[in-house]
Amino acid sequence: MELVWLAYSPWSQKARWALEHHGVQFERTTFRPMIDEPRLRLRLKKLRGAVSVPVLFEGDKALTDSFEIAQRAEALGGGAPLFADLEAAHHWNAVSERALQGGRERTIQAVLQDPEAQAESLKGIVPDALTGPLRGIAKLGARQLRRKYGEGQVVELEAGLEQLRATLDGRDYLLDEFSYADIAMAVVFEFVEPSAHVRRGVAERRAWSDARLAARYADLVEWRDQLWARHGWKK
Repeated sequence: MELVWLAYSPWSQKARWALEHHGVQFERTTFRPMIDEPRLRLRLKKLRGAVSVPVLFEGDKALTDSFEIAQRAEALGGGAPLFADLEAAHHWNAVSERALQGGRERTIQAVLQDPEAQAESLKGIVPDALTGPLRGIAKLGARQLRRKYGEGQVVELEAGLEQLRATLDGRDYLLDEFSYADIAMAVVFEFVEPSAHVRRGVAERRAWSDARLAARYADLVEWRDQLWARHGWKK
């Protein structure tokens, strides 16, 4: 099995977290936006329309949705179930998706206004000496993301955090035990205060962070950190 993913993408993190939780053996392939898209299209036999990661390849089959990948991990692997309450998993995944779309839009706006973040985003794609002169490519990529996924509503990020706080109410988990609902909401904080397990440049972290929300929801940032310490992948 092969997971094509982006380490900094919350959607990819949902998929990897579930696979790791269930002890599924798989290889990871890092996707390079713009560069690797043609090859991914060929592998998916999808020459038109949007293609994105994560993608889980299993033989000649491919899953292209984090939720479906997580369910496949549960079917294949061991460990405590993440989908004991499927209805709740669907609900919190929907809340997560709306919040992530809002967070992505806020980050796109931040990158478009930050030349240093634009240059940093090109590291590993073009030679370091060219990241500054070619930062227009990063701006183009940010705008392509917006066209690809649509313009998210930034307010949905905070709305999702409010729902999370009201439901947790000081508890460790959204449901009775650790579940996919917790994973789905924990990764939302990549757009609030990015986690330490993903390497980011200074400007990149600045673009992905929201100091106002991080301060307002400091209790939830701590919840994310504790959840990761107990249940996150270890390598």
